[in-house]
Amino acid sequence: MKLVKEIFESDNFNPSILQLIKLCSSWKKVMGDFIGENSSPVKLSDGLLVVAVEDSIWINEFSFMKKDFVDRLHDFGYSYIKDIKFVINKNRKNVKVKRDLLEVTDEILVKVEDISSVIKDANLRLRFKAALVNYFRNIKSNLV
Repeated sequence: MKLVKEIFESDNFNPSILQLIKLCSSWKKVMGDFIGENSSPVKLSDGLLVVAVEDSIWINEFSFMKKDFVDRLHDFGYSYIKDIKFVINKNRKNVKVKRDLLEVTDEILVKVEDISSVIKDANLRLRFKAALVNYFRNIKSNLV
């Protein structure tokens, strides 16, 4: 089994995942209720934010608003986002995927607590911790 330190230092743990988790937790606040309920950030890499939407109609509508999206993100401190790509969310809610889940050890929980301790907002800190623990649970067992 890999140590938490090895997971954080491995190629499988991208620091932008922390930025994405923070953005996901504030997406609705940043983008507003309507946009927040009809889209969700799913990937962040080299300044490109990938946002999932339900269908091509949303892609078309939101594409016209791309500059507004980027401006809003910059207004909320996400200045590292330079562009947005919209994709159709292919996850189906009723489809269950069997995964080999990683056991979340006390060591991982201590590390998650340490990382999240810098977040001042208690609600955001709690949601961040839950998201990070879930991230570790979903790491394939072949990484261990």
